[in-house]
Amino acid sequence: MRFLMVDRVLSLEPGKRIETMKCPALSEEYFRGHFTRAALVPGALLIESMAQTLGRLITATYDYKVAIALTVMEDVRVTHDLRPGRPITIVGELLGTNPKGSIGKAVATADGREVASVGRMLFGQFPHHDPELVKARFRVLGAAVPGDPVGGPGA
Repeated sequence: MRFLMVDRVLSLEPGKRIETMKCPALSEEYFRGHFTRAALVPGALLIESMAQTLGRLITATYDYKVAIALTVMEDVRVTHDLRPGRPITIVGELLGTNPKGSIGKAVATADGREVASVGRMLFGQFPHHDPELVKARFRVLGAAVPGDPVGGPGA
């Protein structure tokens, strides 16, 4: 099962910054049967949303010609009281990048408060033989923003 933890790309500046949004609904598969009294958004999935956000930024920066692998995370903080149905905004920034790897950071906020952050995420990168396939994978991860060549769902 693949969890898509980004619903929409709000802004994207290749090589610099990205802002995305996720609104986890109670009907999503990862809530089923796990939270009988009060559903909470799992911290691991908040971290996954930040990783997917930075992944989108990195691949856009390299015109979708690279595949990425998350290798290291440092300075991770997650709150444990976020309920589903709240829109989460994720802001990711690249701290450094070259064709072999990238370093970024990300912060997730909901209702005006920080609910998760990663001080440093390191990604390994390698050339991908089919940039159109990489674009197609990210096409599902949220609608397009001006200047983003990928397009949104159904594009």
